Amino acid sequence: MKIQYKLSLTMILLSLVLLIVIAGGFDYLNHHSVFRQTLLSNEQIAQNVAHHVEFHLESSIDTSLTLSSSPIIHQALVKSNSEFDQIGDSKRQEKIAALNKKWLSTGNLLAPFIQRYLGNDVAQFFRHQHELLVGRYGEIFLTNRHGVLIASSGKLTTLFHGDKNWWQASYNNGKGRIFLDDRGFDTSVEGYVLGIVVPIYNGSEVIGILKCNINILGPLKHIVDEFAHMNHGIMKIVRTNGLILIAPDAPPFAKSVTENILPLLKQKTSATLHENEKLVATTPLTLTLGSEKIGFGGTAKAPDHINGNTGEAWHVVIVQDEATVLVEAHKIRKVIIIAVLIVGLFVTLTSLIWGRILTTPLTKLSQTAKKIGQGNLEIRVAEKGRDEISNLAHSLNDMADNLKKTMASRQDLLVEMERRIETEKELAHQAKTDELTGLFNRRAYSEQMKREVERANRYDTPLCLLMFDIDYFKKVNDTYGHEVGDFVLTEVARISKNTMREQDVVARWGGEEFMVILPHTEQEGALKIAERLRSAIGGYDFAEPKQVTVSIGVTERKAGDSYDSLISRVDLALYEAKSAGRNRVEVAS
Repeated sequence: MKIQYKLSLTMILLSLVLLIVIAGGFDYLNHHSVFRQTLLSNEQIAQNVAHHVEFHLESSIDTSLTLSSSPIIHQALVKSNSEFDQIGDSKRQEKIAALNKKWLSTGNLLAPFIQRYLGNDVAQFFRHQHELLVGRYGEIFLTNRHGVLIASSGKLTTLFHGDKNWWQASYNNGKGRIFLDDRGFDTSVEGYVLGIVVPIYNGSEVIGILKCNINILGPLKHIVDEFAHMNHGIMKIVRTNGLILIAPDAPPFAKSVTENILPLLKQKTSATLHENEKLVATTPLTLTLGSEKIGFGGTAKAPDHINGNTGEAWHVVIVQDEATVLVEAHKIRKVIIIAVLIVGLFVTLTSLIWGRILTTPLTKLSQTAKKIGQGNLEIRVAEKGRDEISNLAHSLNDMADNLKKTMASRQDLLVEMERRIETEKELAHQAKTDELTGLFNRRAYSEQMKREVERANRYDTPLCLLMFDIDYFKKVNDTYGHEVGDFVLTEVARISKNTMREQDVVARWGGEEFMVILPHTEQEGALKIAERLRSAIGGYDFAEPKQVTVSIGVTERKAGDSYDSLISRVDLALYEAKSAGRNRVEVAS
């Protein structure tokens, strides 16, 4: 068999084996990658949902705190406490018991005794909140520091509340603490209710307790249903004991999660599980874990509610079937098989052609070597390309003409030296420059900044730093693709460079973060430059997206500052700018 065909056959076999191995490996890795990415994605979604629910709860707490600060409430508390404080402990208890007994025995809501609590100014103020936020509240009621009802938006089961778990938890032995009463199903409003219990202070003294029962089922169900509409999996909000609060396929408290999920919930941290052809991601609501500032819990059962909380946190759980995850992976597998067949056919034809192309120079080399061996030193073989065959041709020509083995001329050496110098300059430039934006990279910036900080400390000259990043840049990449993301980065870099002064140093710190050194610049000047930069970027038309904004942190060198302390302080300023709503400039003093 000629070498041409031996070479072609070897190339075909090796190529086919390599294609099969690559395709099989890619299919295997693709499956595992899909599972891993799905778990990570679902875990991130669960965390985002948890943050969203926590934000909703925190907003409800803020509303209750605002309500509790009303002057009419403070006036009513001062009056009620004064009335009960003047009575001795034993007589006070007797009076409370008598009032509570009368409350329990009076069924007529229009009775003067009942209207004393349901018709006073504070009660009317509470009912006005009902009218402002229709459907948001169950009962809103106020007790004095002895647990006795002062006013309520509706008839409650009892008048005395000082012996109840939520009241004692919020009163906190007179120190006060916000408490979230996970009541479960409230029979008085026929719905799932969460009690927001806030202490009311006069200075540092707790003078009363305000409780706002909010209807939480609607907002939670909206979140769960929205996820089900947009994703293949099922989202549930559950307690640590596995009891399902909200799910798209069942009413509250009707079901529990499977046993294998319970260990994940008991960890009370974000976790994932791939088991029994299910992909599970969980994350707890940090607010429901309880803290010194905010308590969370309840009682399992009381006269006016069932399925109350007995010390469990809330968790967001996302469950997805393997089959729904693998749909796209199976489509990719079909594409891989077709691609392997096409590439295999192409490799076969290419191998035959290249076998002929590669062996032709070898034949010519063999013929030329034979003639040189016969004494014909004038013959030469053509040198084409830079492969091994060309090297062999070059060596053969060298044997025939040893004049080509002389040393390179002085001019050749100078040219080579200049080429190497230019190469070294280019490598040095690449080592200091960010490839995408053309700005200084982090390493070069750090070196320059250390020199500037040392110079400013030595001569006590002003120096400021700016640190900024592109707001919601991940959303740009996710929505428009990384090519648009790269364009946004390069345009932001260009605008930043054009906005700065000649002596300022702009660098890409990493990702969408940028840094600027402002030598001989005090804080007031740095703020003007930062605002000018923010306005320039915010006002530029990027086409896709239409507008991009940046958050900027500013700090000024202080006596004794180091590189690390300046970086830490400007990073904190950037964090404050983002926390305050983004698209703004914040200063770290």
